[in-house]
Amino acid sequence: MTIPCVTSNRYEPYLAFRFCEDLPPFQDHFTGYGKNKMTQIMHMRRNGYLFKQLDGSFLVHYPHMISKARKEWNVGKQRDKKTDVELLTFIRGRVDKVFAEFRCWLENEIRDDSRTF
Repeated sequence: MTIPCVTSNRYEPYLAFRFCEDLPPFQDHFTGYGKNKMTQIMHMRRNGYLFKQLDGSFLVHYPHMISKARKEWNVGKQRDKKTDVELLTFIRGRVDKVFAEFRCWLENEIRDDSRTF
């Protein structure tokens, strides 16, 4: 079944595919936690990949405890907004900065052949 539209950059489906040199890689800058699957999907969409659900196949994500990487990434959310804290001192802030740079690179360097919206 074709998935004709993707309405959010936060769409992170679980993918299964055979390795291919043309497949956009996970970005090395996103390690530990945060935005690695999302940036790969964004890159794939921009390159014109189409997404399909395999008939009769599915994966299940089993809820689990918050990982150490996620706890460290979340630290930036718990800061006092009234204080003058440098966002880049937090892992989440550094990841967000790299993500913003990735989006600029994607928009400026990769031709938009998107077929899903």
